[in-house]
Amino acid sequence: MRSKLSHDHHSEIGRTHPRVRTPRDTQLPGLRSSTACRPALIRGALMVMAVIAIVAVPASASASGVSSTAASVRPASVFIVPSASRCVTGGRLTLDIREPHGVSFKSVAIRVDGRVFMTLRRLRTITGVTLHGLPGGSFTLSVSANEHNGRTVRFTVAYRSCSAIPNPCGCVPRPPVPTPRAPTPPAPAPGPFTPAPGAYTAGVNWMTFYVSPDSGAVQDVKVNTSVSCSSGGSLGVTFILRQAPIESSSSGSGFSGTEEESAIVEGRPAEITYSFEGHFEEATKASGTFRENVAFEDGSHETCTTDNQPFNVTIESEGSQAAEPPRPGSYAAGVNWMTFYVSPASSAVQDVTVNTSVSCSSGGSLGVTFILRQAPIESSSSGSDFSGTEEESAIIGGRPAEITYILEGHFHGFDAGGAQRAAGTFREDVAFEDGSHETCTTDNQPFDVTIEREGSQAAEPPLAGTYAAGVNWMSFNVSPGGEKVESVRVNTAVDCSTGGSEGRVFLLKEAPIETDSSGSRFSGTEKESALIGGKSVEITYTIEGHFHGFTVGGKQRAAGTFREDVAYEDGSDETCTTNAQPFTVN
Repeated sequence: MRSKLSHDHHSEIGRTHPRVRTPRDTQLPGLRSSTACRPALIRGALMVMAVIAIVAVPASASASGVSSTAASVRPASVFIVPSASRCVTGGRLTLDIREPHGVSFKSVAIRVDGRVFMTLRRLRTITGVTLHGLPGGSFTLSVSANEHNGRTVRFTVAYRSCSAIPNPCGCVPRPPVPTPRAPTPPAPAPGPFTPAPGAYTAGVNWMTFYVSPDSGAVQDVKVNTSVSCSSGGSLGVTFILRQAPIESSSSGSGFSGTEEESAIVEGRPAEITYSFEGHFEEATKASGTFRENVAFEDGSHETCTTDNQPFNVTIESEGSQAAEPPRPGSYAAGVNWMTFYVSPASSAVQDVTVNTSVSCSSGGSLGVTFILRQAPIESSSSGSDFSGTEEESAIIGGRPAEITYILEGHFHGFDAGGAQRAAGTFREDVAFEDGSHETCTTDNQPFDVTIEREGSQAAEPPLAGTYAAGVNWMSFNVSPGGEKVESVRVNTAVDCSTGGSEGRVFLLKEAPIETDSSGSRFSGTEKESALIGGKSVEITYTIEGHFHGFTVGGKQRAAGTFREDVAYEDGSDETCTTNAQPFTVN
């Protein structure tokens, strides 16, 4: 179940008017009482939605049934809850959370019958947290407030639903007055509506897609699934679709799309076809079918398919989905898996790195690092998207190869916690140039990243001083005027066309820094004649990168790539290279 949060002062709680509060009001803040006998409306699904609004909280209200592990903080000074002596009407109750003077909460977890239904973060004082769809009968409500110093303030209180108490208001029902019934007219057909922008999901890490800010397209569809093959086996696969346009009319909003991809599956070349179609049942719900077909192109005529698979998705709790330029800063997913930066002017995705692997037509696989220096961001009323392609000559395992990097994706507004998101696909293709015709590829791989906590990302000249990464791995200096990068040093190694490798030290005297409204960047190339193992060589050092503002701890960052190439001049045509290598320093 998912909880939804909003800060809307026009909500049900926010519409209450100032009035003199009675003791009953004090015991039940945020709940309406009624002298009329009303049946409790309990929803079948235990779906909890919290609506946060600004209301006046009586100082005399207190939590009942409270226990705490923090002796210095009284739970009654933190939690204001309805009295347990009154039954819960309509499957709904309201509580308030305060931070006493000198206390700072990191998060608050709300549980119903031991199950976590909601976690609140980044709070000071929150009033009017209304829980809807609470269970019938008796249930237990628990709230835990975690302080930054590691202590926890808790309370637990038992409630009863009014539906569990026969005639809770004690009123005498009036005898029914028979009235003639008119024929029931047919229900009107649902009118047209606009699908809500944001992330739609089903299951735990099963299916995800996004609706664009202008509600014009379904984007970045991802499904973890499997295909059954004509040989009798099966394969775990990921269904991917970049975009499917949404077409809206008086009869509703539908979407469909088909995309194809050349891939290597289990060491065998294959063609993959992704098909996706569906419709929105209402503004926040969609259903339809997807299908993935795999056709092997190795002469075996084997095929695999998911067949048509149904899906039903619902929008997640969301923050703003307005079509605005993305926030500058660092975006990441996983632990050291994928990272990129958005420039200070929100005009480009920069310094993309992904630790991944490629599958090869020979049946083997290789660990590789996906690298893309820059992809321009295009922003419009339909949202912000980015794409870029770069190529590189490399030596892999002593064999010359051409590497192609492809990245594309979209920015998708903010999640419920206020974090900017992006999603899309990347692909790395390796073509060996030794006459073997062997190829390797990641195939198209999906990604979802979220902005990290950041300091200032203003477009300013970088701070002067020493920047470093790792223990004696890489370092350079920024000159006092912030005009150039100096004394670059990297302990690294080169792979050679003969199949061997050599430990090397990358050295670059300086690279000029250019600063404008889009940020600060640097690049430089230097050459050197040297002797390696008694042989004459020419060494080329290349570096380029960007400065990326400050971490949440106030440290200036820089990221980019370096490359060292060694060309022997003894007539052997032997070459060695680091290939392009990513770096991040601060």
